[in-house]
Amino acid sequence: MKKTTLFVIILLLMTLVLIGGGCFEKPKPEVEDEPETGIEPKQSVTGSSFETAIVIEADNTEQGIVKEYEWLASNACLDKDGVRDREMQEFREYKGHKYDLMYMLCNNGEKEVYYFQIDSFFGKW
Repeated sequence: MKKTTLFVIILLLMTLVLIGGGCFEKPKPEVEDEPETGIEPKQSVTGSSFETAIVIEADNTEQGIVKEYEWLASNACLDKDGVRDREMQEFREYKGHKYDLMYMLCNNGEKEVYYFQIDSFFGKW
């Protein structure tokens, strides 16, 4: 074998070794950590975490949004003198599902976040 051919083969092998690690998908951890919201969830309260999210069933996005706001109007900040304002809405994906997180400012000054699982209507107009 010629020296140049051997050199090219060695160079190619070294390149593959150096960049080859990125060619394989890394295994996903068995337990996915819940992303931080900055607000401590109440244990097992409906809508206070991904695991206890309010599941919204709707045929399209417009209906789904209406149902989210209806739920918030009836249930958000009930033990905190009601809702003063909706501070932020955030989209998240977690364990293969899609979620809307609604950050609410309650009338007593405390903040709460409510989790809505929106798989049924996400992206359907």
